[in-house]
Amino acid sequence: MKVKHLIIIIILCATVIPTSSAEDELPEHAIARLGKGRINVMQFSPDGTRLAIGTTIGVWLYNLETGTEEGLSGDVNNFDTLAFSPNGKILASGGTSIPTILLWHTIYGSQIPIELQNNNSTMIELTFSQINNSVIGLSMSENIILSEWNIETGAEVRQKNLNVSNYVFAFSNDGLSFVGGDAKYGDVRTWVTAMGLQTIIFREKTDMAKDTSISSLDKIGVQAIAYSPDRKTITSAHHNNYLRIWDVATKTERHTFIGHAETVNAIAYSQDSTIVATGSSDNTILLWDVATGKQKTKLTGHKNSIRTLAFSPTDNDLLASGSDDGTVRFWDINTGKERSIFTSNLTASVKTFAFTNNNTTVVSALDNGTVQNWDVKNGKQLASPILPHYDTTAAIALSADGSLFASHGVDTSVESDSTAMTININPEQNTNIFRLTDGKKL
Repeated sequence: MKVKHLIIIIILCATVIPTSSAEDELPEHAIARLGKGRINVMQFSPDGTRLAIGTTIGVWLYNLETGTEEGLSGDVNNFDTLAFSPNGKILASGGTSIPTILLWHTIYGSQIPIELQNNNSTMIELTFSQINNSVIGLSMSENIILSEWNIETGAEVRQKNLNVSNYVFAFSNDGLSFVGGDAKYGDVRTWVTAMGLQTIIFREKTDMAKDTSISSLDKIGVQAIAYSPDRKTITSAHHNNYLRIWDVATKTERHTFIGHAETVNAIAYSQDSTIVATGSSDNTILLWDVATGKQKTKLTGHKNSIRTLAFSPTDNDLLASGSDDGTVRFWDINTGKERSIFTSNLTASVKTFAFTNNNTTVVSALDNGTVQNWDVKNGKQLASPILPHYDTTAAIALSADGSLFASHGVDTSVESDSTAMTININPEQNTNIFRLTDGKKL
């Protein structure tokens, strides 16, 4: 086997994936779309009938009853935050590489001709005002900026510097307040949205201060955070995989615990605020009892990191999860069983591709280390080889004829002491070459 003939073809996602919103709106001469970017964020409509999904290249809207796509955007941008208006007729979207906030008609599937200027700041959270005809956003430049725009005119109504930086945020369901966690030091505090005034700084429990392994958590940065719908509790995930549930009334923590083996990327509350779900880079979702802090259920099925979670606003037992494996899965939290997967065509970003010798098939390699085969004539996905995944894929390559695949990645192993409180991550690096006709590792 002459590995020296392996050719690396680095193609930008925009080159492989047409910038269109739906299959019947492909650019002229385009045959099919092979992928729609990595899933970053999801949001249910207020009536629970649709799910909006923001990816690395666009925004898509899905009808949950039929599973059909109601595409909104195919622009090559990194969408990280979504918000529905209270009546569900407008969807706001923003992201790290977008200097504007885009508003969409969810009924017509078209963009409202207003782009809310954001001064080239990174948009990190969006919500709609429950009182005014406006959309509110938190953006980050040197400091966190709270801004409000009129939906009809696009004019900025107000702006306030919060004098904090390096925070992760979450709005309350009604948009009247928001919570932030310091990504470096772990402080958790809340603000009143209307005035942008800080109201609470939370404190750790005094009886835990004697335990150095726990009291030191206030110096460990917050990775993700969520506000319960009843605004009585807040859950924060810290960089050492610890979770903390905070009591808003007492301004102290209720519970501190650990369950995931790797970074917690997403947190979501059930609509009755009794259960909190956490999604991790260990590919699992854990359900926790808010009152006791005890783990209830472990959901498994995703093949890569979970990036976003959302409970249905109308079905308290339905949880949606989005992953780097390109799927959105729906779970029954009572049984722990998967109900359905209908957006499996949302794949991770395409990094490289090659045509087979007969030019009837194109092979695409994704940034999560998977390989897919596609029929060139109709754009349909064909049977693909099952290859092992890495926790992190650093580099990939296909041979010119699409018959060989090489990937270099990093896997992690977790070790803990007898108390299960100390976790050591030991990276193990590997480079492998596979024959794609049968998936055999060479």
